[in-house]
Amino acid sequence: MLEPKSATILSIFNSPHRVVVPKYQRNFTWGRNEAQELVEDLKAKMIDPNLNLFLGTVIFDISKNKDGEIFVIDGQQRLTTISILLSACRQAAKKKMPQFADSIQERVSFKDPYSGKYEGQRLVVSPSIKEIYEYISRDNWTGEFSDKIGSKSIKRQVNKVRPLFEYFLGEVNSLKVEDLQQFVKSLYDAYFVRIDIENTSQAFDIFERMNARGVPLDVADLLKNHLFATIDIPEIEEQWIEIIENSGNTPLRMLKYYWVSKSGYIKKSDLYKNIRNYAIKNGSRALVDELQDFSFFYKLVREGELQDLKDYFQDKGLTEITENESYLQKVFDVIEALKLFGITQIYPVLYSAIVAYKKDSSRSAKDLLELLDVFEKYHFINNVICERVGNEVEKLYTNYAKDFNKEKFKPLSISLRDDLKTRLASKEEFTSNFTTLSYAGDSIPLICYIFDRINNSKFNARGGQKVRLFFPDSSIQKKNFNVEHFLPQKLKKDQSVSKDTAEAIDNIGNLLVIARHTNSDLGSLTPKEKVDLLRSKTVYTNNLPYLVEFLSEYGDVASKWSKDQIEKRAREIAKIAFEKIWMIKSI
Repeated sequence: MLEPKSATILSIFNSPHRVVVPKYQRNFTWGRNEAQELVEDLKAKMIDPNLNLFLGTVIFDISKNKDGEIFVIDGQQRLTTISILLSACRQAAKKKMPQFADSIQERVSFKDPYSGKYEGQRLVVSPSIKEIYEYISRDNWTGEFSDKIGSKSIKRQVNKVRPLFEYFLGEVNSLKVEDLQQFVKSLYDAYFVRIDIENTSQAFDIFERMNARGVPLDVADLLKNHLFATIDIPEIEEQWIEIIENSGNTPLRMLKYYWVSKSGYIKKSDLYKNIRNYAIKNGSRALVDELQDFSFFYKLVREGELQDLKDYFQDKGLTEITENESYLQKVFDVIEALKLFGITQIYPVLYSAIVAYKKDSSRSAKDLLELLDVFEKYHFINNVICERVGNEVEKLYTNYAKDFNKEKFKPLSISLRDDLKTRLASKEEFTSNFTTLSYAGDSIPLICYIFDRINNSKFNARGGQKVRLFFPDSSIQKKNFNVEHFLPQKLKKDQSVSKDTAEAIDNIGNLLVIARHTNSDLGSLTPKEKVDLLRSKTVYTNNLPYLVEFLSEYGDVASKWSKDQIEKRAREIAKIAFEKIWMIKSI
């Protein structure tokens, strides 16, 4: 029989048992949004110590606790995020009060009572972030991230954990010692409802059922109950089902973004109350219709196709865009880019901007396209290349989302564009990061995106002149265009390069995006042989002016291709990218 019981964070991270995330669990996926909500809740508890901070349910399989381990069936995202937060608190405490830092470290890892040495992490996390988590969890970690541990590249893991850690560190670093201690105490006192199960087969059964359910609906369930109690209309049930389906199992986030698009910033704890009060004031029917429209938009920007975008804009009466194929494609390209970047904080302001644009009788498609263009360029420079946290403009976006409901589109969009331009990373920061871009399985879409924009934007390709080098669907990407290493990864038996050059082979300065069949023809030819072949037939360079320019600029030095040429080209691409392709122009 399952017997739920209350368990504080401190009791879980002070247990003699190691907590293990089973390999069959999903990857660690929590990000900035969830982290912000946790910090907000903890700061609220600091202000009101009597506030009971409930973090949901955790389920453990304790069938192997005799081996000193218990397994997480539900709760890995929360437990992992909390442990990363503890590591950030420890780093902040090191400079302020080393003894307190040691105390926090004992919640992160075990300590031998005799030698005083730390002996492994208390939490064994998902394999998707295992190496970088263990790295930052060490008591002697300096606070610097590395893209490699030994010879293994962990850049993807770093890209997942680093923004989360740095957000947490930014929140706690400025706290005075006593405030930091109170913050950590608030975290320790927060609690779960804990359920322990005692056999592995039961664990798998529960895990499968929870996976099938997806994210708990919380606010969505409360709101549904309120709406169904106030509207006696049969079709609302179908509408509600569609709204939840459009949320893609993220109803809480969708509801929050809906509210932000109307009224600006909102704490998760206040979300249901505010939406319910809005329904009482304006009518539940009006709320359901608004939610349905926002859910269409939410699904569109997350997984929609070009035809879905066209249908949505036609329903809005934005025919000046839907009847111009080039305009429609431009809007869709921006949406696809934002999906590639993983930027979701922009959804509320993007939605409210489109609504304001629709209402503006003096609207011009050019005005909307220019705003969307700035969104793409800003997030590419600051978040993708410079790896700044995606939420550095969240407050700005929430304020503009609210203002778009009250003011005319054009002047407000110009103001937003100017604000984003002032927040752009410097050319030096951009170049430093851009020139380290390298080839890896998960970086192929980004590399194809970069060369797509260079090929089409630099040479001002329009309409039918454009050649798509980037496809979000990886299966389509592989069928059309591939990433080519100019100096091949696998050298011929009689070919050798210096160690420095070998280490630079994956750098963006050595990469091209070319047609799949061209890629096959080039194979493992030397750079000089590749140049000769590419120059021999125009079919290889058709509609790829950037490739023609590459051959013109670097073809004659192909026989001497080395680290120096690779780094030079990387700097040249960075210069073109910052000054021309992704430059935000002033109005």
